[in-house]
Amino acid sequence: MDFFTGIDQHLGVLRRTLGDVPAEGLARAVGALPDDVVVRVLAEATAVVNAADAVRTVAAGVVAARSGRDAGHAGLAQVRGHRSPVTLVQEITGGTKSDAIRQVRLGEALLESEPAVDDEPGTDTSDVAADPVAEPWHAPLGAAVLAGVITTTQQDAIRRNLGDPPSGEPGTVDA
Repeated sequence: MDFFTGIDQHLGVLRRTLGDVPAEGLARAVGALPDDVVVRVLAEATAVVNAADAVRTVAAGVVAARSGRDAGHAGLAQVRGHRSPVTLVQEITGGTKSDAIRQVRLGEALLESEPAVDDEPGTDTSDVAADPVAEPWHAPLGAAVLAGVITTTQQDAIRRNLGDPPSGEPGTVDA
């Protein structure tokens, strides 16, 4: 299933359940629902939020990639008056600096784990040969985020607690 098709399906359930309720009437509308429907609304809304968070995290990674040192003053963040991609992400999202750092870090990891394709976004790449370069160890985590299996917060916790695997360099200790 396409990424946005899944989001549309979750939004459709919410719309059918709640109707076109005005923002100021949302609490009343949800409060009037039976328990099992409230739980379903919560699950559907969470699915939408997690999918949107994945999009935001990928975009933060792209901002970071386009704001690298090699871009100098022509980098995306710098052109918009920011010293770093983190401050640009923080300004746009309205979150804390630590949230912006996390989004940039995870976004860079998602970009690193997704194979590069020269086609336009949204095109079918099923016939593209796999890149012979080995994918990073954390690629399955990125795939799980994009598939909606885990959240970006869970991805961050897993990566931070596992740490990077041994490099295989001479002189390193194998656990």
